[in-house]
Formats: sequence, structure tokens, C-alpha cells
Amino acid sequence: MAIVSDGQIAQNLPLQSAIFDFNGTLSDDEPLLFDIYLDLFNEILGYDLTRDDYFATLAGLSDPEIILQVLKRCKMAHHKKLRALLLGAKIERYCAEVAITPRISSEAVSFVNAIAEIVPIALVTGAARVEVHAALQSAEIFDRFSTIVTAEDVRFGKPDPEGFLIAAKIIQTLFENSGLNIDRAKMAVFEDSNFGVLAAEKAGMVPVVVGDPTPKFATGRLAIPLLSIKSLATVLPLFSPPMAKEPKAPPSPNTGLSQILAITSSDEPTLKGIRNDGPT
Repeated sequence: MAIVSDGQIAQNLPLQSAIFDFNGTLSDDEPLLFDIYLDLFNEILGYDLTRDDYFATLAGLSDPEIILQVLKRCKMAHHKKLRALLLGAKIERYCAEVAITPRISSEAVSFVNAIAEIVPIALVTGAARVEVHAALQSAEIFDRFSTIVTAEDVRFGKPDPEGFLIAAKIIQTLFENSGLNIDRAKMAVFEDSNFGVLAAEKAGMVPVVVGDPTPKFATGRLAIPLLSIKSLATVLPLFSPPMAKEPKAPPSPNTGLSQILAITSSDEPTLKGIRNDGPT
């Protein structure tokens, strides 16, 4: 059942674009992430991470930020080599697990395909590029996304809105040639974490709560239980109809972010200093 407070969503309709979070939203993998971090922190740091602690204070943060926060608790935040070791081990274990058991369901794939038939979509995540690209390619939805912004492409992870602002700028630039003026206030963001919901609202977008991060963050916001065929009936009518014409030769997700952002100038501080290399 959707939860919409009076006036909050209606003033932003119809929605013109959609941005998806990855971990816990598109990919049903938060329990897996907890298990990986539980083992890693115990083996390497001797730190016992509890499930309640992880989901209350860490879930939704980027992988580098999760590791940094735990190292701070262990008074080891200054060990940069240890941070790199933990991040590399996390990526290796995650890729090995999802290669055996993919975490993107067929219903989530159908959900993404249905939205992508109507409006341009993007993905913004605090996960590593190699993890995300492999999962999307395996699910055969990689090419559906106009852009993919990962942990390597931002200076600040959620709840900072930087990743969402980058994705918005890219989508707006790509579709200018189609005559479509995409309003950032009409971009939906599908998110399962409190940090992600906050980042979406800071970016001036419309968060769609997937699941129930906490009653506080679901109340008064558009909410769906998961990305599924059934949930499409709630959200699909909120998006604008198909575009009149296709944009001229939009770059693929492999195109470097800086190449796209260079098309237009911007003095927004969150768009400065991003990586020059695109996803591989």
C-alpha cells in the first residue's frame, strides 16, 4: 500500500525520471552484506558487529564509509592500508557470493524494465563499480541505465546528495537533445535506507521508500514493500508518458562521467572534483 501525505507528492507529478539504489533496493543483499562485514571485522579487527548495530547505524552508507566508521570505533582510522585491505576483501567476497547466488530477482528486473520503458533511469550506489556492473550485466539490465554512479565517482556518500546530483545532471544533459526538460524535483529515488531517503530529499527529489527502513522514514512518504510486479500498479501511473522522440546518441554507462558533465558547466560544489575515469 502506498503512503502519500497530502500535497507532498502531487505537486511533483508527473514524475519524469527514476534513480535506483542498489544494495537492499534493486539487489536483495543487505543480509549478505551484514554476514560479510561480520566475518571480516571479526577476523581482521577482532570486532564483533551486531545485526542491530549494522542495520541501525551502517546500512545505507557507502562501503568505504562503513569500513571507516568501524575503524574509528577500533581507533584504527589512520591505517589507510588496512582500509584498503578490508575494502578489497569485502569486494572479493561479495563478488564470489553473488556469482553463485544472484541477488537481483526476476520481479525487480521486470520493475526496472517497466519504468525504463517510460522514463530515463539511473543508478546511484555506495557499492564498488565492479560489484554493480557484474550484477546488472548478469540480470541483463545494465544497458537500461542512462548512467551508473558508484562509490568511485563521488567524494561523499549518502546521506550527502552528491551522487544523486551527479546522476541528475547527467540525465538532464543526455536528454536535452530530445527537447525534454527534466526537472530534478520530478525525479523519483527508490531507496531502502534512512541515509538514502535523506540524500534524495537533500537533492530535492522524491524518495520512494522500498520496504520500511523505520516507521519514521516511511510515514508521510510514498512507500512500496519491494520492487515487484504488484508494486508497479502503485508507481507506474505516477510517471510521465513515453517521450516523443529519442535523444541523439546518448552515451552508454561506460562513458566517463566527466565527459558527460563537461557538456555543460556548473558551479555546484558537489559536481567538482569527480573522477575522470568512467565505469569499466
